[in-house]
Amino acid sequence: MSKFNKVSRQREVTWARLHRRLMSTPLDYYGVLSEASSEFLKHSATSINTNPGYLLSALLTTTIFVLSLSCKLTTFHGFDCVPNIYTIFVGPPGTGKSQALQAGSSTLLTDLIQDKELINFVIDKASPSGLFKRLSEDKKGFLISPEVYDVLGKLLKSDDDSSGDTALFCELFSGEAASMTYATNAERRIPKDTPFSLLGASQIKPLAKLLVTMDQGQGLLDRFLLITPECYMPCAEDRQRAKAYIESKPLKSFRNFVSAVFDLHQAPNCYRFHDLAKLHMEEKEKEFLTELNEALRAGTIPPKSKRIDIVQRIALGIHVIDHVLAQLLAGQAPTQPDLDIPKAVLERAFVMTDYCDMQKEIYVEFIDSITTSAMDEERHQPTREEVQEAVRLFAGPVVHLRSFRSSAKRAMRTITQGEFMSTCSSMPEWGHTCTAKPPGAKSSKFFIKKHPDTIQWDVAGQSVSKQEYTEKYSRPVNKTITRPMLQQLVTDGHLPAVMLNNTE
Repeated sequence: MSKFNKVSRQREVTWARLHRRLMSTPLDYYGVLSEASSEFLKHSATSINTNPGYLLSALLTTTIFVLSLSCKLTTFHGFDCVPNIYTIFVGPPGTGKSQALQAGSSTLLTDLIQDKELINFVIDKASPSGLFKRLSEDKKGFLISPEVYDVLGKLLKSDDDSSGDTALFCELFSGEAASMTYATNAERRIPKDTPFSLLGASQIKPLAKLLVTMDQGQGLLDRFLLITPECYMPCAEDRQRAKAYIESKPLKSFRNFVSAVFDLHQAPNCYRFHDLAKLHMEEKEKEFLTELNEALRAGTIPPKSKRIDIVQRIALGIHVIDHVLAQLLAGQAPTQPDLDIPKAVLERAFVMTDYCDMQKEIYVEFIDSITTSAMDEERHQPTREEVQEAVRLFAGPVVHLRSFRSSAKRAMRTITQGEFMSTCSSMPEWGHTCTAKPPGAKSSKFFIKKHPDTIQWDVAGQSVSKQEYTEKYSRPVNKTITRPMLQQLVTDGHLPAVMLNNTE
């Protein structure tokens, strides 16, 4: 049975529980945008009966596309690129995806096209040849779809079971030129650095089928930003309060914001990163390359990610949104943002990119577990509470992801690094998280369990008895935690030296 059919045969409750798992680690919007921008975004979303995650995805992608019409981004490597971006936000029906798509993107761009008398660059549906023709003629395009599976599924499908337009989407993301020769020998060309972005919404099961189509080894999936935010619906009282908040502000919607971003960037500009931001990017790239090289040496599957490319484009969008929104919310005429993107903005871009990468990893690993299984059965998704209990009862005083996976129940072995550390960070009464880097090795993240005698058992709760916790805590350190790791944890003061003699 094909992967596609295996995904199609899963029960609805399986997808519902996967969705619950994805929502269990919420995105901190205040860690992505400034407080003023986050407040306005939150109330704007509530006022139209949607959620901030959907609206942020739409507005951020739209802002980056508008910038790409005239601006370039100088990467920390020193190369100029067009900041194209692909985003899909995911949620069940009736949670406000359409409202977010309209209020944060399609309606804004339709108004912009009419007000500025621009060529209509918005694309809702297209065949592969039609998309190529449109981009080769208009030299720009923004594909927007409320049901992205219907559009992308057809564009990526090929009659001869090849990758369809996968190569085209990869080339457009990177700003490469593309050409197509038709049966009539006519040739069409899409020039280098063509502004093209994609924004779509989807339910979770259609997205899973789309991911199977996209994840064929060509790297297309790595270029997508996937976000499955908390999508709890506001009540009538919440909507009324949100509308009252919006009415009290000089800015009533994002229409004037998008128009201002367009007007401020009529002349070609090139954004770049501040020197401190460049150093931060170099550190992040070094971590990625270390992991990549170690995988190549060990003959394991190397990490596949366009995280370094995507985070720089996200930083550009955040930088402009915060600057322009702050001035509009203060009743001021907006001015040109600083062309140097500071380190603080880049760090906030990493918050969002890492969150989306974590969710993408959950999707991919879960789909892999479905498509390699011989039976179609309900798939249990580990809850945060289950993971917390498993960490508390882990044998030994210290645990990291590899040791946890090696001894956890099968259903928990698909947990990602992001999920694991987020869960451990939510347990301060039981221990603390830390990072250790032994000499000559890459850094690893750990959870150091508290000694039983230092736990306030009346505060920690009764989920685990002191006797049971003490018995588990006193066991030897797991063998997957190497002696250099253990030595570094002792050197850094996270563990007492006696633990060096308490190993398997």
